[in-house]
Amino acid sequence: TNLILSNNTQSFGQACFVISKITTIQFNNKIKTIGQQVFQGTQIENLAVPDSLEILGPYAFYACSKLKNLTINSKLTSIGSFCFANCTNLEKLGNSNNNIIEYLQSTNVKAVGDSAFESCQKLTGTFYNKLITKAGNCTIGSSIFNKTGVVVTINLADGLELKNDGTYLIKKSAYAGATNFTG
Repeated sequence: TNLILSNNTQSFGQACFVISKITTIQFNNKIKTIGQQVFQGTQIENLAVPDSLEILGPYAFYACSKLKNLTINSKLTSIGSFCFANCTNLEKLGNSNNNIIEYLQSTNVKAVGDSAFESCQKLTGTFYNKLITKAGNCTIGSSIFNKTGVVVTINLADGLELKNDGTYLIKKSAYAGATNFTG
């Protein structure tokens, strides 16, 4: 149930601990990437991303239903698609509360993949069109806050594409997860 990584551990193979009974992880400071599905479905309750970590891959902590606390370090720049999706008990972010928008704004994250926090029902916040972190504009995927307590407010024009004939095309997944429309 306890995973202690030696100083020689630098990476993980895909899905290497999927659905294991790991409840705690003690990282070393050589891990730069946690790849696809590495800890998916584990029993981990608290996650403090190590200082060396820069990338969390797709599905890295997907469906870790017991995960309650998450702390992101200052070097983390990328959160992959579905990384924390279905972490239904995730509510504490670092030393703050459950406001995921305010928390992400305090980090250096530059990219968040599709559905990264989907179904994390205890996360809250208000999201307007774009996310700006300490690193600047953050590239975000579609539906990153789908089925959360985050209120997504968008400008309808942001989801439209003007065609040559003067009509508009609604972009794919343009309003997915939105709960409040303006414009």
